[in-house]
Amino acid sequence: MSENQEVLTTENRLLAALAHGAVITQGLGLLAGVIVYVTQREKSRWAAFQALQAAVYQLATLLVTIG
Repeated sequence: MSENQEVLTTENRLLAALAHGAVITQGLGLLAGVIVYVTQREKSRWAAFQALQAAVYQLATLLVTIG
């Protein structure tokens, strides 16, 4: 395994699923993605990226819905 690859743990996958799954709560889902990103950015780049990706998607969806 190269240095750039991190081991995906069950916790990392669960946090990523939580961030993506929170889309069903719309506004709170955005907050969940941001919280997971902030808490995981030092621990797991993969989980942080997934959470950031979910937050950006949810923000875009919210803006389209409002606009």
